[in-house]
Amino acid sequence: MTLVADSLVLAMFVTASHAHAEPAEGPSISWVAPAACPGVERLRGAIERRLGRPLADDELRLSGVVANDLDAWSVTLQLATGDRTSTRTLAAADCSALTEAAALIAAVSLDAVQAATMLEQVAPAAASPSTSIAPRDVSAPVAPRAATLDDDDPPRQRRTPTISLAFAGGVGVGATPAVAAAVVVQTGAWWRRGGLALGGHWLSPRTAAVAGGSVTVQLGTADLRGCGRFTRGAIDVPLCAGVELGAMRGRGSAAPSSRTRVGLWLGALASLELWGRVHRNLDLGIAATASVPLQRPSFQLRSPGPAVAVFAPAPVVARVVAGIRVMFGRR
Repeated sequence: MTLVADSLVLAMFVTASHAHAEPAEGPSISWVAPAACPGVERLRGAIERRLGRPLADDELRLSGVVANDLDAWSVTLQLATGDRTSTRTLAAADCSALTEAAALIAAVSLDAVQAATMLEQVAPAAASPSTSIAPRDVSAPVAPRAATLDDDDPPRQRRTPTISLAFAGGVGVGATPAVAAAVVVQTGAWWRRGGLALGGHWLSPRTAAVAGGSVTVQLGTADLRGCGRFTRGAIDVPLCAGVELGAMRGRGSAAPSSRTRVGLWLGALASLELWGRVHRNLDLGIAATASVPLQRPSFQLRSPGPAVAVFAPAPVVARVVAGIRVMFGRR
């Protein structure tokens, strides 16, 4: 691709008219450029590479001042070779490419045949594959033309999510009459900054008793969450919110006509998880979840006389678990 760009600059130079004005006195090559640009030695070396030989002391007089405006680089060149002088202006998105273009024009002004021969042997040292160079002659009404090189970078591929499968155990409070054992299973799809998780949890049976009877309660739910994800190195912190839907089962005992009832459970939840990578595809972590029941059953003892409340879940319930997480397709 460099050969195409250089050939275009060469053709434009040969067809451009020349302005007969003396360049500024001084060194044979004067190159004023910001610190971010290649210096005069780099420019001189590029000219000599394109000629295939060193420059003679009085062979070329070149003066250029590089300017930057809104990330676009430009230079006005004054060239003198023998009895010919010319003034040209070049523009490019990259200062290194601008320097190489100036070197090519200087080499062509000295020996167009040799410069064309060297095009197949010398590639510009710092030209970017996506750089566009638009040289123009300010001394003649020649329309500017641009040589844009092809971008060889592959198209950006859409990233697929990482799939997780987690198993955890811990305790739950508020949903059952006493602290219960909690078992959690969860799967999720994770992108760089967020994810979706689908899980289920079960709380072991716990018993509440009053005079004349008791009830044993357990809870099972499924939940869906949307998560924001904060990562740093091997640490992953999902912060999630979602809903859970399930059933609470209560089994009465020690009372006449004891029964088993199942009630609907619906809640809004939020969770904070902390995972640490211990292997490429394995994490260890802890998670805390709080839920506000929107629909919750309650259990009463009915006997001759007023009903007696035996158990009702708390307005806010929580669980804390620890476990492992397997990641599939993590990069």
